[in-house]
Amino acid sequence: RYVNPEGKAVDILLVYRRYGRREFAHRPELCFPAAGYSITKKDRTTLPYGGNDAEAVHLSVDGSRLGAPNTTITYLFASGRRTECDFIRQQILMALERVIPNKNGWTFVRLTSAQVPGTDDPAMVAAQQDFMRAMGPELEKVITTDAAAK
Repeated sequence: RYVNPEGKAVDILLVYRRYGRREFAHRPELCFPAAGYSITKKDRTTLPYGGNDAEAVHLSVDGSRLGAPNTTITYLFASGRRTECDFIRQQILMALERVIPNKNGWTFVRLTSAQVPGTDDPAMVAAQQDFMRAMGPELEKVITTDAAAK
């Protein structure tokens, strides 16, 4: 968990898979509603990664039925400097890598931020983007075997 100087928290979940036969667990569109949240918004945003603004899935979920705060969620899949936000396309790429191996594998990167009093969804997306500006290069080093990322 990272908390910026304004008190906005960003939690990160990383799931790494190389040549996996099963899909990535914890895709937010499935696990958050199963936990009792309602998706109120789904669209795309960008997150800084690999020296670019990478397209990412953006969700806003309502936690009122659980007595939980509304939550901002963004996610993407990263492999070296390459990113993909579409789950089906990422799964196809991973399947193709059984023929043409990718030494990096794929990492599911999910950011979540509670919309605490005094914040809203756009403010939390901005906090997540700021977090990735700082964390993205370090994350890339950890999940990449390419010499170019070192």
